[in-house]
Amino acid sequence: SPDISPVLDHYNLTDTEARVEERASREMWKLLLAGRAEDAEQLSRSIGQGWRAASSFAAGRGVSWISSDGTVGGSRASWAKIAAKIAQDKDSPMSPYEKAALGLLAG
Repeated sequence: SPDISPVLDHYNLTDTEARVEERASREMWKLLLAGRAEDAEQLSRSIGQGWRAASSFAAGRGVSWISSDGTVGGSRASWAKIAAKIAQDKDSPMSPYEKAALGLLAG
């Protein structure tokens, strides 16, 4: 796998940002674990992380996407495969809660 550390170096979080991110990930994980995916999605949107709602929760629920070539529906399997790989990556800088959420949504 490619080394993305030079890219990540440009996106270092302050201590406060890291704590906020960890708390958000933990709260979303708790909501998902309780079967409240819609609430987790809404939380991500309410804290300005709509990208997380779009990339994680929508794909995790099997929303049918249309690819650039017009193919419908095949992206769920691709998303789940990548999400499961990220969730199992012990070297990933991603929050353990976020990895757990991806693993849960990936099935």
